[in-house]
Amino acid sequence: MAPPKKLNWWHTQIVDWMLGNPEKKLRDCAAALGVSQPWLSTIIHTDIFQNYAQSRMAQHHLLVSNDIIGKAQALADLSLDVLTERIEDERDTMKLKEVRASAELSLKALGYTGGDGGGSDRNSGVTILVGADSTVLAAARERIRNRHSPAGGGSRVIEGSAAPAPVPAKPTGEAA
Repeated sequence: MAPPKKLNWWHTQIVDWMLGNPEKKLRDCAAALGVSQPWLSTIIHTDIFQNYAQSRMAQHHLLVSNDIIGKAQALADLSLDVLTERIEDERDTMKLKEVRASAELSLKALGYTGGDGGGSDRNSGVTILVGADSTVLAAARERIRNRHSPAGGGSRVIEGSAAPAPVPAKPTGEAA
């Protein structure tokens, strides 16, 4: 049997069945569609089917992923709103342990702490900007320059050229 040159209705039907029954085997697909397993195998291994199936499955996964992400985002938003309201209502009666747990949960979600509540080794993305006027900056620069000057007690530069180290002679009596 020659492979099909164009997309046919059975290509769509096979992919629809595969998307609707991801946990089942191809022999189940053949039985459901009333075709033989060798015929189904021939069809699904053609380039035209592979290209079509790959395209349809990519679209399907994108739709499913976006739906799941949307639902997870909505759940997270609602949960955070409820948690925020509860903390605001009970802020005077909440135990320190509960406040700490809420803070750790929030900071962890933002990437500021590791899983154990301690500091994380990864860059948290926090940037601290410190304002300083020009006189403070000039004084700091001067201290840095003085640290590296001989008078400032920093490292000293020795002028001159370095001679190559002499090559040690081989001790007598050693084999070459």
